[in-house]
Amino acid sequence: MPSLTVAATAFPMRRRQCSTNWCRRGARLRWLLRRAFRNGQTYGAVRIATGDAPATLAERAGAKAAACAVLAAGAAWSGPRWRRSLVRGALHAGAVARAFGKRDLELYS
Repeated sequence: MPSLTVAATAFPMRRRQCSTNWCRRGARLRWLLRRAFRNGQTYGAVRIATGDAPATLAERAGAKAAACAVLAAGAAWSGPRWRRSLVRGALHAGAVARAFGKRDLELYS
């Protein structure tokens, strides 16, 4: 029977950047939120360029962001559901930010 050391080197485990699941999830969620926010800014820019009024865009996207926040709070018992709602709300918040003229978020500098 092979020793544990041989088995461990024969089948190496994936390297982990963080030592806990919370750390990895937190880093991924933060990245997803930033990326969704930036996508919302791009979406807002496209809508404004095609003729939508910034005030109308801000009103609609703001209502959607608020609805996503309520859904995230209501789904606190289910990890994937509240995270999905939070990321979707970040997208709408990005569209609101663009409508108000906020500078674009730089993801990769």
